This record gives sequence, structure tokens and C-alpha cells, in this order.
Amino acid sequence: MRPLGTARLLLCPLVCVAAHIILLTDPGQLLAHVPALWETGVPTPAPRQNHKADRKYTMDVDAVMERFLTEIEARRSNFDRIAEALLVFCMWAVLIAILAYCVSYFCGNEDDHWTFALVRAGRYFVMPTIRLLHRLGILEAAAYAFALVVSAQGWRCHPTEPDLGVKTSLVGGAAFAPCWIFSVLVHAEKCGDSGLFLPMVAMGSQLHMVVLGCLAIAHGSQSIGFLAVLQAYVAIASGLGWLDDLSESEAFGSAKLFHCTLASATLLAGVPLLTHRLPLGPFAHGLSLFGHTAYFVAVLLIASRWYPSSKGFLGSYVGRQMLFFMSLVGAFLLGRGKNMRGLQPTAYVFTVLFLVEKELETKWNHWAMKCIIVFFMLHHLYSNSTYVMGMFEPLTVPLRS
Repeated sequence: MRPLGTARLLLCPLVCVAAHIILLTDPGQLLAHVPALWETGVPTPAPRQNHKADRKYTMDVDAVMERFLTEIEARRSNFDRIAEALLVFCMWAVLIAILAYCVSYFCGNEDDHWTFALVRAGRYFVMPTIRLLHRLGILEAAAYAFALVVSAQGWRCHPTEPDLGVKTSLVGGAAFAPCWIFSVLVHAEKCGDSGLFLPMVAMGSQLHMVVLGCLAIAHGSQSIGFLAVLQAYVAIASGLGWLDDLSESEAFGSAKLFHCTLASATLLAGVPLLTHRLPLGPFAHGLSLFGHTAYFVAVLLIASRWYPSSKGFLGSYVGRQMLFFMSLVGAFLLGRGKNMRGLQPTAYVFTVLFLVEKELETKWNHWAMKCIIVFFMLHHLYSNSTYVMGMFEPLTVPLRS
């Protein structure tokens, strides 16, 4: 990879990530320089003045009018703002069409319809302007700036309207992904390496994880935290080579499941670090799903008879069963920890599923008896649904049978 091309590729994304970190650590400093998309707070009404004392005090008309207009603007709904934007867009479109027709008329094209003049104006003026902005990198910077402004607007909405603030910041955080794709498509050739797909996916997932993680901590939102953990899972899996072979037949092959197992184990090992450094609440559901739950799903599939064998002890059938049993023992022991109590119900649930799998693997022709045994095993899980629900709560209290 060429250092100059890589630096140009990472310039706008790193600035956006740094701005989101500042939004988490020192929001006042960032919000002072980022414009607001709309007013978020309704100011207190101006106090009524005593008419008998009006002769002694002068009224600040400008301040009262500004307060009144701010209050009216804050009371407007999003539907009103969207309708106003559409109306302004239509007005500008008509003005541009009239201007294009006038230019075409004075250029000697009196017989052409105004639509042809509008097309010529877009072809010879608008598109060259857009290409120029694209070559200068202004469009790329504007895209990241818009994502940052939306995220900052969500922080502004958080004190008065928490739900709207979370949704707005979620849109801003999710907008980082298409911005990164745009940067990769523009600057990938400048990096000087054709096999950059896997590093770009891993790098983009890491940067997106930081952006979503900052927003999740700032709002205390589990939905944004879930997406942050998903990006962390994709970054770890792609770093391990999960996307090396993109053929459909090998999408869930032996190597892919092993990479998924390692990615989930890495997330699971990061839980104690997150507990001491960051609040675990926004990331709890994501860590439970992509951590121990996804880990045991992968290990259960690896332990099946239909999983292809390979060289080595873990590649054999006996070695895969030992891996599953060691994972169960580790889950029961680690589940005694304060922040990892979701491991014990997960181990219990997947023990029953392991028995169901082994029952299906047995070679005997009494399918009716097989169905009865499997039914009673699954009914046991249904009767003890607290264990099934408990494996998605890493901070849950000890379960009662």
C-alpha cells in the first residue's frame, strides 16, 4: 500500500472518528462549532411586564421577537419542516427552469422547449460543477460532515427528547458506512494494491465500531451499542480471514465456522476489559448475542457428525467433542463472575441442544422414538424458558430453576 494514498483515504474518516470521540468526551467544545439542524429546546416565555412600570423601563423589542420566533420554530413538527423543504425545492426548481429557458432563448434557441434548456444547463453546468467538487474532495468531506452534524443534532435532542436523539444519532452513525464505501471507491486505486478488499472491510468496521460506540455510550442506547458490537464482530472475523474465500460454496465451511468461533471468543474475552474501562450496559445485548451465544452455535455445529474432518486433534470427531465439553466447563465456571452470568444458562441450553443433535446423529430406524425423545428434550427447554431468556442477559441476576 502506498503511504500517501492510504493517508488520503483515511483523512476524512479519521477526522470524523476523532470528532465523535470529542462529542463523547467534551460535547460542549464540538457543539459550539457544529451547526444545529433545528432548534431542540423551547425557551421559557418572556415574563409579563407591569404596564404601570413601562414608563420606567424600555422594552427590548428585538430580544422579545427573537424569543417568540424561537418558540414558534421549536413547536413545529418534523412534518412541517419536510413540507417546507419540499415547497422551497419546488420553488427553486421553477426558478432554475425559468433561468435555463432565458439563457437558451438569448443564445438563439427560441424554438426549443424549456425542458431541453434545463437538460443542457444540467449537462454543461451542473454536472461539470459536481465533477469538479468530486475531484477536489469536497463531496467526500461534505458527506462525513453531514454524518457528524446529524450525530451532533442527536446529542442536542437527548436532554429534551431522548428517543428522537437516539434515532437521530443512529442515522448519523449509520451514515458513516456509505461514506466509508465512497472513500474506498474513490481512493482505493491510489493505494497501489488490488487485493485491498479484506483490509478495507476490517478497517472500515473498526472505524465504524468507534463511531457507534461513542454514540452508544453518549446516549446509553442498547440499539446503537448492538450495532457497534456487530461491527466489532465483523472486524475481528474479517481480520482472521473470514472473507478470504468469497465463494458461495465455502461461505460456511470448516474454516469459516472456526473463524466465527474465534471472533466470538475474542468478544467474550473483551467483556472484563469493557467492564473496567467502559459502561457495559449499551453493549450488553450485542455481546451476549455475538459473544457466548454465537460461540456456542458455532461450536455446536463443529461438534456435529456432518462437519468435515481435518488434520490434527481438533479436526477429528473426538477432538471436536472435547472442544464442546471444554467450552461447557469453561462457561459454567466463568458464569460465576459478576458480569458474565449469562454463560451458565447458555451452557445449560446448549447442553440440551447437544443431546438433541447426538440423538439425531444415531443410526437407528425408529424415527417415531427419535421424534418423541427430541420432543421431550425441546419441551424441557420450553418449560425452563428462564434459561433460554437468561443467556441473552449477561448482567442478569442468578437464575432460579
